[in-house]
Amino acid sequence: MTSSAPIFQPLHFIPVRQQSEILDKKVQWMYAVAHEKLAQGGNHWCFYFQIGTNNSVNLDITPSYMVPSTSIPGGSKANMVLSDLTYVLSPATEKSVRLDVASEKTVRDFVDLLLQHSRHKYEFNDQGQGCRYWCYHQLDLLCQSGLLVNLAQIEEAKAAILLQWPSQQQYPLVQGGFYE
Repeated sequence: MTSSAPIFQPLHFIPVRQQSEILDKKVQWMYAVAHEKLAQGGNHWCFYFQIGTNNSVNLDITPSYMVPSTSIPGGSKANMVLSDLTYVLSPATEKSVRLDVASEKTVRDFVDLLLQHSRHKYEFNDQGQGCRYWCYHQLDLLCQSGLLVNLAQIEEAKAAILLQWPSQQQYPLVQGGFYE
């Protein structure tokens, strides 16, 4: 009898039991956020959806380190993690850019768009790098779909992603890859 490996599920919710509640939250603003500088250079970037005065949902693309990449030698498939938080931005934030969101949009609207375009099927390199590349390229999709509505803010966020914070030195994107 042969057994096959379980199918990799890249989408995760924290807490798991609140998936529907997380997805149904109304988004006031979205933030593109750089966390502290990483040892190999650059910053970790992710998105935060502000859903209240002191609440947000963090959308974080992170390497699994456990599921091998199919397109990048030595790399790993990404996990797309949505976490319900009791603060707006992490204390580890080095840079943030606020992005205006179309009215009455929910976290589900953003997640559904990313899933429809297979943006959750992403792979990091062998050093776990590639989050900035992923974030950078989602901004155009979110703008073209009408979820983000201020082009100047989107351009500001894309320019910020190309820098290392807090030094503001140019730091090239490390390209990850998408898979089928």
